Amino acid sequence: MRHHVGKGLVALLIVTLLGALLASAPTSALDSRHTETSAGIHQLKVRHLQAEIQALEDQHDMPWWERDASLGILGAIVALGGLLWTITQQRREMSRQRQSDRDAGLFDQQVRLDGLFASLANDIASPVVAVRLSATAGIKSFSTEERGTYHSQLLSLLQGSIKLPREDVSDRVISRAFIEFLATLQERGSALHEPLDLEGAWLEGCLLSGLDLRKADLRGATLREVSVEHSVDLEGIQGERLDAKQLIAPRAQLRSAKLENADLTGAKLKGASLQNAALRNATLVAADLREAQLTAARLRDSYLQSAHFEKADLRGARFDGADLRDAYFAGASIDMPAFKSILRTSSWESAHWDSQQLDRLRSF
Repeated sequence: MRHHVGKGLVALLIVTLLGALLASAPTSALDSRHTETSAGIHQLKVRHLQAEIQALEDQHDMPWWERDASLGILGAIVALGGLLWTITQQRREMSRQRQSDRDAGLFDQQVRLDGLFASLANDIASPVVAVRLSATAGIKSFSTEERGTYHSQLLSLLQGSIKLPREDVSDRVISRAFIEFLATLQERGSALHEPLDLEGAWLEGCLLSGLDLRKADLRGATLREVSVEHSVDLEGIQGERLDAKQLIAPRAQLRSAKLENADLTGAKLKGASLQNAALRNATLVAADLREAQLTAARLRDSYLQSAHFEKADLRGARFDGADLRDAYFAGASIDMPAFKSILRTSSWESAHWDSQQLDRLRSF
């Protein structure tokens, strides 16, 4: 459409110019010579104008990419594209350099942390008390979430350390650091899923709180004067030969615990859950087991002198061969199998019974 409009305008321009030339032509015979000369000049102008018009029409019909202005635009576009490509390449190179710098920084940081952890391991194993005590600060620094890659190694390091006590003040400090670290891991849900290996561990005087120690291996471990909060789960622990004198664990969760040959002298276990616990040959002298749940507990050949079982649930418990001298049973729930088991001890008459229990025992 633009092509046709352009040609119309050109034709109109030509007609207008020719009309003007014809209108201005001379009529006098005396001026004919002058007229011829003027006509020649006008014809030259007309031809020149026609040439310009033709040039305009040719340029109008020319493809846009062949026009002079278009070539300039294309050149500018090419130049702009080259500039953008150069900028893009520079940005990519800068990005690669930054990533390379970050990788180098992370590598250097990892090397430094590895060195610090190796130093921590050496300090914990040091024979110098002051060095071992100062190592506890390093333990805390590697307990953060940002140092998660070291947690498994740190747990193993502390486990090994508490199994080799130095018999000085550093033992208790490192043991407490281990318990705090373990509690932190379990709170985050990142502790090991396998039963914890604490065989032979030295945890004397520690406070156990908020820990999941189900089925933990505590064989031969030392828990003297340890305080265990109700939030700690000790169900099914392997506690054979456990040294837990003066253990403070009211309402402790010890269901199905294996405590054969364990020493629980003076343990405070009021209201503890000891259902189906294995306590054969265990020492519970002067232990407080009032209101404890001991249904189906196995107490054969155990040492129960002066132990308190008042209001405890002893249904299905087995006492064959146990030493019951001066033990207290008033108000305890005892069924027939338990009574018969008690009668198979040589010292039941030296224990303290309420009147109903005593009548029952004598009725067999």
